[in-house]
Amino acid sequence: MVKRFAQVWADRNTASLEKLHEAGLTQHMIEGESLAQLHAKLEPLAQEWVAKAGTKGVDGQAALDFYRAELDAVAEEFGLSRN
Repeated sequence: MVKRFAQVWADRNTASLEKLHEAGLTQHMIEGESLAQLHAKLEPLAQEWVAKAGTKGVDGQAALDFYRAELDAVAEEFGLSRN
């Protein structure tokens, strides 16, 4: 089911981006140092979530690590950027 969802998402994302490009939108990808800075700024939010999950008896770090690994695997399988 996850793979099917990912494929539908990728297809719709591609179609949406094509329409936006046709309408004159220029897409800029965040890469390199800018992407690293964005990840660094967002990491405290992830750690806050991990802490909140821990108060509910969930190993938040394990859950987050699993989720990120799944994102990486699906992105690789479908040739998508996870960023």
